[in-house]
Amino acid sequence: MVENGVRFLFLSAKLLHEPIVQHGPFVMNTQKEIQQAFYDYQMSRF
Repeated sequence: MVENGVRFLFLSAKLLHEPIVQHGPFVMNTQKEIQQAFYDYQMSRF
């Protein structure tokens, strides 16, 4: 027996009115923070 259904996730948040920089899986406020996130990831820091 196969059951069909619908799943969804609804999120809401307060606007922060800050700059957003996105690259790959990372979302930060500046390009410098993105570069640091990639470096930290490559060095297995998180």
